[in-house]
Amino acid sequence: MSVFLSRFVRCSAPASCLLLLLSGCVEQGSDSETPSEEALKAAREHVLSVAPTPRFPSGAVLESPKGGRVVYLGADVDVSEVVPGQTFTVTHYFRVEKPLSEGWREFVHIGTPDRRMHHNADHVPVGGKYPVHLWKEGEIIRDIQRIPLPSTFTADKLALFVGFFKKNERLAVKSGRQDGQNRVIALELPVKGGLTIPQR
Repeated sequence: MSVFLSRFVRCSAPASCLLLLLSGCVEQGSDSETPSEEALKAAREHVLSVAPTPRFPSGAVLESPKGGRVVYLGADVDVSEVVPGQTFTVTHYFRVEKPLSEGWREFVHIGTPDRRMHHNADHVPVGGKYPVHLWKEGEIIRDIQRIPLPSTFTADKLALFVGFFKKNERLAVKSGRQDGQNRVIALELPVKGGLTIPQR
């Protein structure tokens, strides 16, 4: 079941954002239900046979303590700048090197590069049809996600962060660009009409 929680937080400091994340009040969603056979069949068209060449390449490697390993290949986006109050589409690409165990979920966070703003776009991949715990070794997964940007997002630049979590734990980002909190920095885009936030 695909769950989208719209929560937008203006943080006075990165530490306050981190407290929200670790408390579990931000990262939400459920991969616990197994989709129907019909849903899984529909999801197969999003398992690619050839690796893509995304507009925003990454190659970040994420690993679990028990040996699961997923590479975030990168992302495509359908706009050159985002507009507060409007929806944009991001296509994520993952390669599964070692499947993840039960309980791991994908998260997507939107914020400013300095993490002073936060918007949650967590979801079950492939429109709720292909939860992370069902991913198989060797698969290249295309996850298309439509994200509404809150009208209150007034910064001049948006950053998109991607990763996996289980309760209060995140997969470790072993390589690739990240924010120091095990969130892959997938891309940055200008915000139309956005205002520069003074540094503190």
